[in-house]
Amino acid sequence: MNKDKYKAAVDSVKFRESFEQDTIELMRRAAEYKTQKKENDKMKTRKIIKVSVITAALIAALTGTAFALSALLSPPEVALKAGNNALASAFESKDSITINQSRKAGDYTITLNGIVSGKGLTEYDKEAEADKSYIVASIAHTDESKINEAGETGISFSPLISGYKPWQVNAWTLGGGYSSFIHDGVNYYIFECKNLEIFADRTVYLAAYEGTAPSADIFTISQNGDISFAEGFTKPHAMFTLPLDPQKADPGAASKLLESTGIITD
Repeated sequence: MNKDKYKAAVDSVKFRESFEQDTIELMRRAAEYKTQKKENDKMKTRKIIKVSVITAALIAALTGTAFALSALLSPPEVALKAGNNALASAFESKDSITINQSRKAGDYTITLNGIVSGKGLTEYDKEAEADKSYIVASIAHTDESKINEAGETGISFSPLISGYKPWQVNAWTLGGGYSSFIHDGVNYYIFECKNLEIFADRTVYLAAYEGTAPSADIFTISQNGDISFAEGFTKPHAMFTLPLDPQKADPGAASKLLESTGIITD
């Protein structure tokens, strides 16, 4: 288009008197909207980032815990590696209780993996009909360095029953025993003793501690029968509560058991 003709065409266009003011107002609003949108986007970004950071932290914490537990053998796997297929099946039954609770004890992390109780839970002929509880537990270095030999930590396991003195009713007097092995630097235990379910109307503990037979130097019992570690006991230790079904308690059988072993409980 010819430059002069284009200028003449533009000059011939009629604008309303408020056109200039209206245009300025529209430009102001557009600029204001753009600024507000930018601020809103920033706020949304900050919120998303903040939530993402919190979520990431939670995921890291949860997956860290999950990984630590998932890295351990399950109770059935522990029984299989110990060569006890019947016990492995028992740990897969509805009567088995999976616990997977961990406690720090000195340089170690001690985990109570699970428990199953009843008769006929082992392939060993002499014990097949015995009414017992079997507990799977594990000990690992918290820094993930490997344990080289079974039992090298010096940590013992013992069930304890609230209301009974720990030095009277414990692994030794309840016919306790265990098998142990190392897998991937973790020390696994299968602890067995008389069926603990008969005491389920009381608090039943599993104590893990560096030492041997329970004594007043290691444990204390309160007036209401609660058991804890003695204040002066500083060696690695951890206490767990076994989640037994109170409906399976049998006070009569418990009394007979203690009488048959000659345990003084007063």
